[in-house]
Amino acid sequence: MESTQVQAAKILLDKLVSNAPAEVNIGGQADNPVNHTVAVAPMLTPEQWAATFGPK
Repeated sequence: MESTQVQAAKILLDKLVSNAPAEVNIGGQADNPVNHTVAVAPMLTPEQWAATFGPK
């Protein structure tokens, strides 16, 4: 990917993550809902990502 494409992808991902609700009701009953909480990890630099998820 070219650097402009990478930057565009980062912007879209940042927008998606920032607009995502922290808690979502996924079912259950009115008096006993089932909720799922999503914790978003901090952004990693490319070097941190490679060290964490890259080939070993």
